[in-house]
Amino acid sequence: MSKKKMLVVVGAGASSEVDLPTGAGLKNEMESLLNFELDSFGRLEGGDIIIREAIRIETQGQDGNQVHMNEYVDAAQLIRKNMPSATSIDSFIDDQKDDPLVAYCGKFAIVRSILQAEGLSKLCFETRRVGSTVNYKSIGSTWFNGFQKMLTENCSNKDDLEERFDSLTMVVFNYDRCVEHYLFNFLKSYYPAFDAAELLSRIDIYHPYGQIGWLPWQKKDGSIDFGAKPRAIDLIRLSKEIRTFTEETDSSSSKISDIKERIKTCDIVLFLGFAFHKRNMELLQPEYSNSHPGMSLSCFATAKDESDTNKDIITENIYRLFNIQLQARRNVHIDDLSCAKLFEDYKRILSF
Repeated sequence: MSKKKMLVVVGAGASSEVDLPTGAGLKNEMESLLNFELDSFGRLEGGDIIIREAIRIETQGQDGNQVHMNEYVDAAQLIRKNMPSATSIDSFIDDQKDDPLVAYCGKFAIVRSILQAEGLSKLCFETRRVGSTVNYKSIGSTWFNGFQKMLTENCSNKDDLEERFDSLTMVVFNYDRCVEHYLFNFLKSYYPAFDAAELLSRIDIYHPYGQIGWLPWQKKDGSIDFGAKPRAIDLIRLSKEIRTFTEETDSSSSKISDIKERIKTCDIVLFLGFAFHKRNMELLQPEYSNSHPGMSLSCFATAKDESDTNKDIITENIYRLFNIQLQARRNVHIDDLSCAKLFEDYKRILSF
């Protein structure tokens, strides 16, 4: 299988195994982070202090500063009031695209919430302490453990590792950096003789909606540590790196066209904690020519706690996404499993 191309699609349910919030959890965070009001002197109070400072910076030097501050407060309250009814904070921002201040406040809160969650997750550790690394025992029951075993089992040769990594594409719909953070630190610990960053660069990892900054070892401008507490200016900068459904997703910014091409050529597909939202499926959907013969691939997807009816719809969507013909549909497996259990139940099929 080492020469076959594998595509792994990662959703919020996958990161939740290491204690990152799902969409529902992210909505709940908005309640406290954006609980702002103006005091009798027109000063912003309540909510998160770093978001407050980011708003203060954004309104500096603008005519009618007090009025503009009120508009930010109104936008924050609009988000808080509607979170119980919204599908997600991302979808609400998208539905309110005519109000840019909703996007400002919402994205500030997303960045703040995700960085906090990274810092409280099972993957976080004190990076400045010599010899400190991920507590691998604490994540032994998560999919990260099963995934790395699949990637590296019976593989001590760097050339073999590179071949495996070259065959892998990951599409991460989350804003967090859990995948990159884990793989880098695992490789650094398990293969100390190899350059972990160079090895990991061979895996094509896409974040269609952006991410909350680069990690320091990726050596990109504006990086921020996993789980770091941002400054207000960091929050402003990082919020510009995340997008919602209908915002810019051209090939130069999020590699959408590259993702679609990978979909048309993969042999094995894993959907991990992915909710199969209509807009995300449309984002992935490539165009097939009339002469396209139809794909023959193996697909494995988690559909935790989904009804049989929903699983039937998910299955049909997968057939359409990969243009899977009737004779190949027996190789599509949609199961009521956690991400970790998927790697356990299918480890022999997925092994290199």
